[in-house]
Amino acid sequence: MPSTLLTIALAAAVAVLAVVVALLARHAQAARVETGALREELTVTIGELEKARHELKSLTGLLPMCAWCKKIRDDAGYWQQLEGYLQSHADVEFSHSMCPDCTERMQADMPDAKWRI
Repeated sequence: MPSTLLTIALAAAVAVLAVVVALLARHAQAARVETGALREELTVTIGELEKARHELKSLTGLLPMCAWCKKIRDDAGYWQQLEGYLQSHADVEFSHSMCPDCTERMQADMPDAKWRI
């Protein structure tokens, strides 16, 4: 009788171990699938960052600028208006208006003009 109980206990333990192994295998497979999806997402994100890095325009270093007219000399030696140079080398657009000092000077130079600034 004791050997029969031992056989039953061993069979039950083997059955429990089989269930545990099956659950662990299922969990490991789910983890592999999730890891693959995360790896794919990371690859896509890295690609997007590389593309953005290549498209990024930045200005560094010294810019040769005319002290009188404020034009910028480009790498080819041509002089460009400041706005044009910055638009081609940085992601900026310009809108123009006048600062208070220039407005005052212009109004003093042309007192009879109609000013709407």
